[in-house]
Amino acid sequence: LRQILGIDENTEIRIQETAEKIREKFNLTGVLIVTNDGLPLVGAMPEGQDLNIWSSLAAQMFQKFEQSDCGIPPSLGRPCHYVLCLNNSWFTIWHDHGIFLVLLHPADFVTPQFDLQNASLMRELARHCQQPTTAA
Repeated sequence: LRQILGIDENTEIRIQETAEKIREKFNLTGVLIVTNDGLPLVGAMPEGQDLNIWSSLAAQMFQKFEQSDCGIPPSLGRPCHYVLCLNNSWFTIWHDHGIFLVLLHPADFVTPQFDLQNASLMRELARHCQQPTTAA
């Protein structure tokens, strides 16, 4: 995660600052990190975007697709992200190891390179969130 976000090795990574660093690094309009039960952990979203709505949508969307037969053959596995366009606002929602990452971005960001970059980011973010924390 440090390498992806360009954070010095001696600097502590705090989840409170992670969303803003992701937003700045990748020139995104907004970022939201959500727990597996749909609670917003931290966000850097523009005015007018309700963090609670997006966090619950992320969790519910993945749960619904996992509970239903969505026509995807089991041999292909489960989707790890979805891309939504709502009122000309583009959102990519990722899920890995109990963490959701909601990204708000322009339409032209939806490219294979964007997907690869965010797959790596999501893996490292999930790994970071699983690490034990110490009380300050």
